[in-house]
Amino acid sequence: MLKRSGVLTVSFLLAWWLFGDTYARHSGTASEPNVIRFAHFGTYQDYLLWREVIADFERNHPDLQVRQEYVVGFGGHYNTKMRQQILSGTLPDVALIQLGPFHELAEHFADLTHDLRGSDRGGPPTSSWLHTTGVAAFRVRGRQRGLPISGGNLLIYANPDCFDRASRHHGVKVALPTENWTIDDFRRTAELLTCDFDGDGRLDQFGFWLPRWVYYLPFIWSFGAELTSEDGT
Repeated sequence: MLKRSGVLTVSFLLAWWLFGDTYARHSGTASEPNVIRFAHFGTYQDYLLWREVIADFERNHPDLQVRQEYVVGFGGHYNTKMRQQILSGTLPDVALIQLGPFHELAEHFADLTHDLRGSDRGGPPTSSWLHTTGVAAFRVRGRQRGLPISGGNLLIYANPDCFDRASRHHGVKVALPTENWTIDDFRRTAELLTCDFDGDGRLDQFGFWLPRWVYYLPFIWSFGAELTSEDGT
């Protein structure tokens, strides 16, 4: 009897180890009806910001509780965790996600197309309240799978110390840009700021650093230039 019980126990544990995730995936995960799971990434400042948003939401909706599921940092671990949650059927109710990975995972998000009602009918905000391009970016094959909540501006900034060093090096004042400077002014200023202070043939200061990753695109577009043709090639 002991031997038979031991075999049954080992067999059960082995089967659970092999198929436990499959069972959980297809049986569904029990959820608390008054709890909204909200997942996000970011810095500690982002964590505090969302804490304030959640507290304000709960004050206005005392019958609901938001469970904050925070992953430190950007992309990386968070996107990996989200894919693991898709496989295990444990995705949060609401998730912050960047546009890039969103399109890879869009089919796993709810279809919000019919939830975007006009303000005269109440309910969720109409898409007309939101940035048109932002709304369209989260639409996949005609289905609204997400909504934009934030976007950022890309700024080109100047370091006054670099202008001072270049002025002393050239013996003439290198002026800070004016509000209406042109691409020609930009080029001349960048050339003046590019300096070899000690004359050893190696540059010690660069006049301009082209934005890296995808951030160079808005910079180029701001001058009216394009990198692709109308058909996307």
